[in-house]
Amino acid sequence: MYVHDELVAGAGSDEVLAAWKTVQPFLSEDARQGGVLDATSIQLIAAEVGVAVSRKEAQQALVEMDANQDGKADKEEFLQWWMDSGKSTVGRLLTSVINKAGQNTKYLPGISLGDNVHAVPDLLQAAEKADMLVFVTPHQFIPGVLGKLKGKIKPNARAISLVKGMEITPDGFNLISKVIERELDIKCSVLMGANIAQEIAEGRFSECTVGAETTADREAWLRLFNTPLFQTRGTSDVPAVEMCGTLKNVVAIGAGFIDGLEEGNNAKAAIMRVGFSEMIKLIKRAYPETSDATFLESCGIADLITTCYGGRNRKCAEAFVQRGGKATFDDIEEELLAGQKLQGVLTSNEVQELIESWGDGAEKEFPLMVTINRIIRGDIPPGDIVRYAEMPSKEDYADEGRRVVLRKQGSTS
Repeated sequence: MYVHDELVAGAGSDEVLAAWKTVQPFLSEDARQGGVLDATSIQLIAAEVGVAVSRKEAQQALVEMDANQDGKADKEEFLQWWMDSGKSTVGRLLTSVINKAGQNTKYLPGISLGDNVHAVPDLLQAAEKADMLVFVTPHQFIPGVLGKLKGKIKPNARAISLVKGMEITPDGFNLISKVIERELDIKCSVLMGANIAQEIAEGRFSECTVGAETTADREAWLRLFNTPLFQTRGTSDVPAVEMCGTLKNVVAIGAGFIDGLEEGNNAKAAIMRVGFSEMIKLIKRAYPETSDATFLESCGIADLITTCYGGRNRKCAEAFVQRGGKATFDDIEEELLAGQKLQGVLTSNEVQELIESWGDGAEKEFPLMVTINRIIRGDIPPGDIVRYAEMPSKEDYADEGRRVVLRKQGSTS
């Protein structure tokens, strides 16, 4: 598994104790029997949690630990030294932590990744010999990833994308799966669905939709992903599956605005319904051959529902309203997502650019999508989400004498 390396938080006492148990068979007999440490024991325990301790430092630590001056350093004295010396705050490489602890302590703390997952910071090392490549990365990073992989992977490899987003071009747009196919010259399928990552990691039941052009590719990805608790269904309607996964994030931002405004369940249901209808209309305009049945798969209505209630886009949009315009989406992303990326804002800008490229009054066909984007850009206040049918614009606020302020922001005029 390729992991972009970064420094993560230090190891606290619980993690150090777990490391002690892991390396215990390799400790000295005194350390195994009575919990009495030597320099080598200290180095092994520190290395297990991803912190380097030199021989000289370990020997000095033994002197500092021996608080009762009995010539020995036991477990309690070691833990006290670990905290007092600042070792508990030493930043560690994420790949090292994943491989030592068997979990991603920053993004999925407490979740076991299994013994067969090995994290590497080298993209080529992870991908160059692979037969099946799974792309799961914020879509703004895809060009850089593909640039490094181009010409370096197996020619008969197959890819699948869980990435939401699109590439806007002068001629229209390309979905991320098509960008992967173009740059790597391999076939790329897609996987989308109603599956919040944390719940899947916890082993809760969920489902997804695999979109693949050929029966052989569909069956291969279904064999790989399908489990009793992760039900996987396949379809050949690839573009619709991917576009559903992409567009739902924009609608979820609208749902988050409603939550932040405390407009209630009726309003949220209305925004979700209108948003879903605009998703269908947009997808069918771009891909007229799309089957209506695809929208009833996990990638369609189910994904929209779960994202509008439990996704990060909804959460950040709610916070955007609650901050009263005093924080940007970039600020909120940094504060609430702990390094994860907010895809809905970038996708909304891309969708707006696509709609505008169609011209001929295309904006009027997608009033909710357009209104959400205008709120994101700061052209109109979040309260205008419930006026989407009027398509309020920045010009509505140019003349203070005609300014309309919703009740959430004051009186009307």
